[in-house]
Amino acid sequence: MRETIDLLEFIGDFHLGQNYCREFIGYLIDIAARDRIEISTILEEDGISALRKQNNLPHARKMELLRERLRKIRYERPIDRAAFSSQDQVAEERKVVYKKQKGKWLKRCPGTQHHICCNYLVINSVSGCPYSCTYCYLHAYLNKPEITIYNNQEDLIKELEGFFDGNRHLHYRIGTGEFSDSLALDKQAGLSGKLIELFAKQENHLLELKTKSAEVNHLLDLDHKRKTVFAWSVNPEMIVRSEELGTVSLTERLKAARQCARAGYPVAFHFDPIIYYQGWEQDYREVVEKIFSAVGENHIAWISLGALRYPPEQKGIMERKFPHSRITLGELIIGEDKKLRYLKPIRIQLFKTMQRFIRSFSKTVFIYLCMESPEVWHEADISSEPGNSYSKYFKFFKKK
Repeated sequence: MRETIDLLEFIGDFHLGQNYCREFIGYLIDIAARDRIEISTILEEDGISALRKQNNLPHARKMELLRERLRKIRYERPIDRAAFSSQDQVAEERKVVYKKQKGKWLKRCPGTQHHICCNYLVINSVSGCPYSCTYCYLHAYLNKPEITIYNNQEDLIKELEGFFDGNRHLHYRIGTGEFSDSLALDKQAGLSGKLIELFAKQENHLLELKTKSAEVNHLLDLDHKRKTVFAWSVNPEMIVRSEELGTVSLTERLKAARQCARAGYPVAFHFDPIIYYQGWEQDYREVVEKIFSAVGENHIAWISLGALRYPPEQKGIMERKFPHSRITLGELIIGEDKKLRYLKPIRIQLFKTMQRFIRSFSKTVFIYLCMESPEVWHEADISSEPGNSYSKYFKFFKKK
């Protein structure tokens, strides 16, 4: 009740119309949730309380100063490490259905307008995921109650054989983890083994199986010819527990990566999304150390880096479905691609620091950014040796 009265007084003192109300109260709610304080405490902040008393300022100027003050409080303070506490929420159970894929299986990764793409191709073999990662774009993109496994796999095999014949002199990475986890449902779908054997019969292209699972035992003894790369999304254990519901631990993922490397498979790792909070550096350094301890650098094909990002409409979905999560309360603003992103200097800091961590263990492993602008690539100084054996599978270009 007291909070409602304080908000009404705030609206009245500043003569806020509908649009200003929505924007400014949104800032107040986010700050209160992030810092775990009452809204009344924010309104008593020196800059805001002083501005409330300046009755001689033109209304437009007063709104400009208020927005500037609220945005400064909102966007210039990282979330606390303690925000990522263990919680009892589990992944939502979803029914699995089987259907025929009527369209093309193989498509280009959609990428992000005005950002750098890596020429990745994706196979749409499963739509929907059994995991409930708080940040996953599928919450907004595929808001369906069931998971669909497409079971006319013979059509996919034919399509891929035709693709291989038509692209004998090119090199592509082709993955199955765009609309689901590549391995979480693989024992039901029964597809990865067929794909591994198919890719082993050609020379020019790589299959990437991207996962947060440890379901690899049924694939270890296949004759893969090193044409399949097992790849894991990784984060600090604390983030895994809080934000990646239903997935296995970082320890289990790295154990599976070690098994695959011993079976001769190349492996890869995706730090995506990197979450920015107080003390992130130490936690992510430890993840890098654990990766190179579990898997020798000669087995690692590539490591990608990507910062937290999502469309604005997803923010409300995340807050409703995962009220325990605090990642939406970080320093995120609307970027050039109309997605909520960390401020550009923060992203540059994240990527430069992560590259330094990785290069302290390997001077040669291939590193790239996922869905980032040319400016951030340049400022973060992301580079790999031109002679790296995996560089031919990456053709970077700016999406128009």
